[in-house]
Amino acid sequence: MNKDFQLAIGFDFGGSHLAMALVKSDGAIVGSINKTEINPANSADFITKQFLELINKCKQQANNLNCKIIGIGGGSPGPLDFKTFTLSESVPNLPTLRNFSLGKILSEISGLPVFANNDANVFTLGETIYGAGLAKNGKPGSVVFGCTLGTGFGTGLVINGTIFNGAHNLAMEHAFSPYITNEVIETEISTKAIMNNYAKLKNENLNTIEIAKKAYAKEKEAVAVWQRFGNALGYALAWITNSIDPEIIVIGGGLSKVYDLFFDSMIETILKFRPIEKSDLKIEVSKLNEQAIIKGGAYLVFNNYK
Repeated sequence: MNKDFQLAIGFDFGGSHLAMALVKSDGAIVGSINKTEINPANSADFITKQFLELINKCKQQANNLNCKIIGIGGGSPGPLDFKTFTLSESVPNLPTLRNFSLGKILSEISGLPVFANNDANVFTLGETIYGAGLAKNGKPGSVVFGCTLGTGFGTGLVINGTIFNGAHNLAMEHAFSPYITNEVIETEISTKAIMNNYAKLKNENLNTIEIAKKAYAKEKEAVAVWQRFGNALGYALAWITNSIDPEIIVIGGGLSKVYDLFFDSMIETILKFRPIEKSDLKIEVSKLNEQAIIKGGAYLVFNNYK
């Protein structure tokens, strides 16, 4: 056994997917990423078996390389108990796993320690250690704020290489913060918001990819919808930057792929409420993309390994 070549299993778990891979301490993924679809209506036992199937595939890969796996870590929908990987009663999209001790069962059966955190937190951690959250000197940024833009508005904060969880493990839940419309900010920062706002202007139901194509073709209604999205995101980021003064902001998620459609309105809104020059604010698009949570989860293992 090559004990010097230690690996961690990193996972990315959501309401419709589970991805898992072997990761080296430098963030390099070893071999292929194993994936399976998750049906949230399935029982907790069935979803546990899906986890174990992918864990066993990773174990086989490690055995073929004569390497040692030291633990399992990853990101999950929250809120959750980070110490036991138990999803709370309020998790909306995985009802059968509420209050189910998934981490304890996985650890007992696999024989490996299991570490988990909110998916946006782990995304931010992965980018901080291995991706867009690295500073100019090549070291992780001292204060890195990350957000994922997609079906919802996920946010995370990493300070000096450690996730900031807050006193009740509810830090950085900005999706639930109030917006100027007297609703929560996530009602304006999500794929659903983009589709709804476009439908109101054009009386046409399109998905975000189609609306993005319309915006690139300079259709004024589509352009306006993405500008509105950028304004809302900028409003949220203005509160965040004025509160925590991050060195780097990393933007990820599916909607970050059309970043140029909302960048200008986002920056304009941030600067409207932020008393520093634009050059002092470093905003980066995710470099790790779909691998960010897997790599961040692996780092949870390496950082906690004794």
